Amino acid sequence: MEMVRDFAEKEGIDLEVAMESEEVEAAMARSEKRSEVANAHHCSKAAVDYYKLVNNWFEGAGELWKEIKEDMISALRLELPGRDPEKELVKLNDITDVIRWYQYFISVKIHRVLSGRSEDREEWPDDDMTSDADGSAKIALIAIDRSIGAWGALNNEFPEQQDETLNILVLLDRFRKSLESEFPADRAFIRPGFDEETV
Repeated sequence: MEMVRDFAEKEGIDLEVAMESEEVEAAMARSEKRSEVANAHHCSKAAVDYYKLVNNWFEGAGELWKEIKEDMISALRLELPGRDPEKELVKLNDITDVIRWYQYFISVKIHRVLSGRSEDREEWPDDDMTSDADGSAKIALIAIDRSIGAWGALNNEFPEQQDETLNILVLLDRFRKSLESEFPADRAFIRPGFDEETV
């Protein structure tokens, strides 16, 4: 915002007047409408359900976390044969890092997909070109895939939480299928620098 204000000052633009223009108000109204439509979509709702379930799972597993970490610390001190508690702890932390990294990320990307598609249709109604929304959809699908893998690994570590974990896995699987049916071409989207073949 400082850069915008500096630029406006140099160019002699009164930001308050500019922001009150009919064009700006119309653009903001369109943006709000796209956001409302995106939030009401079943994929957005599934993403919100997911991050809430993740929070509930970690709250419910609080005592188990303590027990598992205490067990690993004890094993480390006792130097029990056949165990590598340091490696076990790193693995557990890696799994939870993946889950926590994508927990809200998926919802943000889904919102970008849905609002971006609406924007694309408004701007270029007759154009079939790929857009930022296609890339966001692919990234959301990759995030779901990785989250499913992490939850599968966590399920083995927390058998006491198996029912809750399976509920999350079912939700993610349905969510992924719904997203793939809604946007079938997005898995094939080529992300510059990520999916391009190098010579």
